[in-house]
Amino acid sequence: MAGALAAQLNTMTDCFLCVLNWVILPLFMFVTFATFIFLVLISFAASMNADFCGGENSTPDKVIMDFMFRSGEDPEGFLYQIVRYYANQCTENAQTDPFVFLRGFSGSLVSNSWLHILHRY
Repeated sequence: MAGALAAQLNTMTDCFLCVLNWVILPLFMFVTFATFIFLVLISFAASMNADFCGGENSTPDKVIMDFMFRSGEDPEGFLYQIVRYYANQCTENAQTDPFVFLRGFSGSLVSNSWLHILHRY
C-alpha cells in the first residue's frame, strides 16, 4: 500500500523501489504460493476425512466412536461425551448433553445483556 501511495504521489525513491522489488514482492509471492499449497493439502485431507469409513456396514460416526473407545478415553469423560453427542447428531442416542451446564448460562446472559435492557426502552 505504501508503494502504491508513493507511486501515486510521485515520491518513489530508488531505494524504496529496490526494497519493493527484491524483498516485498518475493515475500508476497512466496506466502501466496505457500497458502495455495496449504489449502490444497487441507482440501485433500477434508475430502479423505469425509469419506472415512471402516467397512461396508460402518459409518464414519461409528468409526469415530470406535476410535474414541479404543484410544482409552473414559466414556464418562467430557471429550468422549462431546464426540458422542456430535456423532449421534445431537439426538437421544447421544445419551447426555455435555453442554447442559452452558445452556443455563445462555438464558441468564440474554436476560442480563445490555442489548436486552436497551430493547425494553
